[in-house]
Amino acid sequence: NLKSKGKFVTVYIELPEGFIVREIDISSLSLNDSVSALSKPVEIGDYDSDGIGDLMVKFDRQKLIQVLAPGKQRVTLRGRLNDRTPLTGIDVIRLIH
Repeated sequence: NLKSKGKFVTVYIELPEGFIVREIDISSLSLNDSVSALSKPVEIGDYDSDGIGDLMVKFDRQKLIQVLAPGKQRVTLRGRLNDRTPLTGIDVIRLIH
């Protein structure tokens, strides 16, 4: 929501079986190859209560708004694990006025 007064956009990352979210290199994470994740706050938990651990990271809302257009669109998260294994996640969001 473009009218939101929030400072951050929160993203929860779940990895496929065999990978551990603690192994994500937070400094490597970016949305749409242009907005980097903030180094803190971060939290490991189970946000969606599905029994699979996830990593919560935040992105600067204003920087993200500058690279997105209103309406429905794909957002791509890229990064890597500590062992340099690349990771990519895609979601569709709707940016509203």
